[in-house]
Amino acid sequence: MLKYSTYHSIHSRTDESTNNNLGETIHIIMKKNKQRLIRLILIASILLLSLTGFMTVFADAGQEVAYEKIVVEPGDTLWAIGTEHKPEGMDIRDYVNQIQHINGLSSSHIQTGQLLNLPYFD
Repeated sequence: MLKYSTYHSIHSRTDESTNNNLGETIHIIMKKNKQRLIRLILIASILLLSLTGFMTVFADAGQEVAYEKIVVEPGDTLWAIGTEHKPEGMDIRDYVNQIQHINGLSSSHIQTGQLLNLPYFD
């Protein structure tokens, strides 16, 4: 079997061979520009992620959170305190979770005389 051939066709090229050459040309261009394409995709991804992060950070910029300090009275529970101090239209569960998070509470148990920071929305 011959490894190399010196055969050349005497027929002119057809559309098939032109399409084949076009495919080879595109393949060569893509191979040469592979690094540029990867860089472009990487830059676009970083840009998209950073813009998404900025949008998330500034999404709640309209609501400033201040803190109100209260002292736990005998018989108080987080649920009762949350019901009394939560903003109108806010779910009580979300407000109680925020109280727990702000005060570093791992459970809903509070003690008389304990100082709690409550989120206060303007």
